[in-house]
Amino acid sequence: MFSSLCDSIVLAHENNYTKGRTWKGVTYKPCKFTPHMMAGILSGEQCARNIFGNPLRGASANYCIGNAGDLVGCVDENDRPWTSSSRANDYQAITVEVSNCEYGGQWRISDAAWNTLVKLAVDVCRRYSFRLEYNGTPNGSLTTHNMFANTDCPGPYLLSKMNELAIVVNALLDGETPPTPQPTPQPTTYTFEQFVRDVQSATGADVDGKPGPDTLKHTITVSTNTNRNHKVVTALERYLKVLGYYNGAIEEDQGKIPIFGGGMRTAVMNYQRSKGLKIVDGEITARANTWKKLLRLL
Repeated sequence: MFSSLCDSIVLAHENNYTKGRTWKGVTYKPCKFTPHMMAGILSGEQCARNIFGNPLRGASANYCIGNAGDLVGCVDENDRPWTSSSRANDYQAITVEVSNCEYGGQWRISDAAWNTLVKLAVDVCRRYSFRLEYNGTPNGSLTTHNMFANTDCPGPYLLSKMNELAIVVNALLDGETPPTPQPTPQPTTYTFEQFVRDVQSATGADVDGKPGPDTLKHTITVSTNTNRNHKVVTALERYLKVLGYYNGAIEEDQGKIPIFGGGMRTAVMNYQRSKGLKIVDGEITARANTWKKLLRLL
């Protein structure tokens, strides 16, 4: 079974997916939605035929969305695709490969691909009677590949759109007009060097924009989780927003005192998970090696 929205059906090779959705004696009904990025600029058919049609690929998805917004069915919804590096997720999810419209950078996707992704998500949620919940963890109904593996997928841009995807899809499910999306920040709005300079300035380290042992030493003594250094929190908000991990407001720009709240903890967890850190706790501490990774010292 495939969505009626499909432009065509190009089946994945049988080596690349599992027949049925029964695992350990339990037959699963789809209750999750998992978008991925292709890490390339392809049509839906190119992805389905050339990538998932390859018997040696060892991967697949239920659907492929091309750069022009075309939708191709690849693995029957009654079967489990091999997409997310997680059997538990893939047995429960309808998974989607989405073409990028740029190589590298933020790995953006086109407006046409985004619109098709929204329409498909609404169709899937309606047919299987669930809503999208994105909380940055595998427990939500909207999940991403980097929750289960050390991978850059779905890329900074698409990752930054997950919360918006849930809001827009749920509004459409309720028959409401989706809110006007906020523009996604460009990667040049806040550079790594500026981030380092701001952290150095806030923590009393030598300010040169080049991280080293002195910067790390000063930084790990700052407990941002108790909000004792608002300038560090602001630097983290700006930097993680540019990278696509933080979707909240820059509180300082709104005349507010920045706090290290739930939104930032979710952003840090997504960052820790995507970078393969052993401790994924949403905390900025030396124990988790998060500062070393943020400062490119690890």
